[in-house]
Amino acid sequence: MNQGIINENIAQTASALQIFINLGSVNKILDNFMDSSLLECKQSIECAFEIATSNKFKSNTGRVSLTTSQGFRNKIWTELEKAFSEDIHQQCRRVKFLQTTLINMNFHGAEIDIAEKFWESLGIIIKTQIENAHSSIQQMLEEDYPKLLRCYFDISKKLNYEHFSLNHTVLDKFETAYLSKSLTALLEPTQAMFASESCVPSHDDIDKIVRIISSNLSVALIEENLCDKISRNISKCIKMFAVKTEQQLDTSPESAQVIGGTANVGQQKNVHLANRLHYFQTQIHRILFNMKESLLNAKIEFMTDALNSLDILSGAIIQPLVVSINSTIETIIVTIHLETDWTRLQVPNNKHVSSSPYMKELTQFISRAFNTYLSHFENKDVLLAKCSEIAVRCIELFIRHTILLRPNSPISQGGRQRLKADYTHLETSLKVLCPNISDLGKPYKLLKSMSSLIIMSPEEIINSYSEGSIVPPSHILLLLFSFAGAELASPHQNTGWSVQKLSIWLDEHQSEFEKLDLIAGALQRYESLIRQKNCANYDLVYPLMSQFLEKVINNNK
Repeated sequence: MNQGIINENIAQTASALQIFINLGSVNKILDNFMDSSLLECKQSIECAFEIATSNKFKSNTGRVSLTTSQGFRNKIWTELEKAFSEDIHQQCRRVKFLQTTLINMNFHGAEIDIAEKFWESLGIIIKTQIENAHSSIQQMLEEDYPKLLRCYFDISKKLNYEHFSLNHTVLDKFETAYLSKSLTALLEPTQAMFASESCVPSHDDIDKIVRIISSNLSVALIEENLCDKISRNISKCIKMFAVKTEQQLDTSPESAQVIGGTANVGQQKNVHLANRLHYFQTQIHRILFNMKESLLNAKIEFMTDALNSLDILSGAIIQPLVVSINSTIETIIVTIHLETDWTRLQVPNNKHVSSSPYMKELTQFISRAFNTYLSHFENKDVLLAKCSEIAVRCIELFIRHTILLRPNSPISQGGRQRLKADYTHLETSLKVLCPNISDLGKPYKLLKSMSSLIIMSPEEIINSYSEGSIVPPSHILLLLFSFAGAELASPHQNTGWSVQKLSIWLDEHQSEFEKLDLIAGALQRYESLIRQKNCANYDLVYPLMSQFLEKVINNNK
């Protein structure tokens, strides 16, 4: 039988097994075979470890000099890899062959699960042998755990047998020690580069960490479970880098101001920290890209999630500047209500219409704010997202205040031509922030649509509206107020609010129904006022507004 198994001769092995079955001794024979195979495996590992006690690899003190003798390590690994790849693999292959033969014979004896029992016992032997090995050998196996795992894992992978699946508990002691040392190797230099409160990590500091990450990840690719756990360690390193970066940020009020001509020290520091964050992220992404073929089936979600969180932190670093820039933009746009020419401007004879003074100031501010405070951030994806936020808010505020514009008398057609010119100039100005401004989507489409509406007559404005239009009906109604006389008060005038207070209210009430309700209140009050005065005629625009509002409300019921 043994000869048949060695030669993988099915007929010879089956014949021998049938004889033992007939004699009733097959279970004993199988037990003996398994014991013999396990003993061979045990002796193979013991033989590989005997090198640890040989005089050839002892130091002058008689102790194994693991840390200084590369020859010792090489010899151990040569013998151990040979034991697994040749001797143990051979025994496993024979057991697999025997198990397959038994199944093909339809034998249903007690030892039909010989392969499963063998693999379980082999795991115990491997675990026992390496845990009872010399301390120097154990230390070496902990440090080079991926190589040890590969030895064990390759048997399972090569045989590709359901009963020989990798048992992670066999090497869990060495895995735990390796992962602990791996984490320390990642975290200690990360923490060290932020040792001083004012420290900004250098590229060399970051490159050192990146090399450690690359080394850890590359050796972990041999097995999915190890890759997953190393990925978790790397994610902890990434998170620590993020936390330490955040702790170094200048969060004083001065770091968010955008009034000066140059970025202050705190702002410059924050830019440097954000750029180091991006450099760190980019280098790790480069590692992942270079390993993409090997990482196809790897579990690295924790690492990729941690990397994505760096974008969030980069955005958070830029956000205080965004808030300040938006605030200044609103301050400038609000001055549209202070300009006095809206009712007096005439339609120019030539096609060129200059922009308004407030728009010139806004254009200059947007350009200066970007070049001074934003352009130096190197994470261009995050920067574009934040610049898009600014552009969207600027469009929202600009449209809002152009439709809330109410001089003492209706805006002249020349004034409307200038407003249209302001729309055009704003679009050009925002390209500093968003070169592909059309990518803003709905806000950009609304800007273009309002640019066309601003010079139309009330009838044309209403006729241009259709259900589902990009321009909300509340915008149409607020714009129509600017064609009316002073008696037909806008909603903020009706409630005694300032334009700024109405703007805040609109920010807090995004519902179109709430906005229409506010407008309806202004129209109802105007109607009551006319009745109280016993006036025969309404403002010419009032019937149009009233009918339009009624139509919109009915359509939304």
